[in-house]
Amino acid sequence: MNSVVLVAWLCLTLIVVLVVLLVRYRTQKPLNLELSQFVSLILAVLGVVSSCNLIYKAFTLQQLKDLLGPDIVTLIIGGIAVIWVSAKEVWKLL
Repeated sequence: MNSVVLVAWLCLTLIVVLVVLLVRYRTQKPLNLELSQFVSLILAVLGVVSSCNLIYKAFTLQQLKDLLGPDIVTLIIGGIAVIWVSAKEVWKLL
């Protein structure tokens, strides 16, 4: 993982945690997150960031296009699926 992706993941994780806590505060839910919920949240954000990176590489790297050929569509759909599942996980914590 290069440094740009790592910094993006850290910043996005902080933003998502703050948003989850803010929404929980607004809806009168308890603010405390269990360890399993916190780890799930961190992994969900990592899934989104790494999938976005993968989709970006699928569109921009010619070597990857040459290697996979038409199967690159499957790679992109897989990246979108991970983003979808990760977003649902964050939504559950709200």
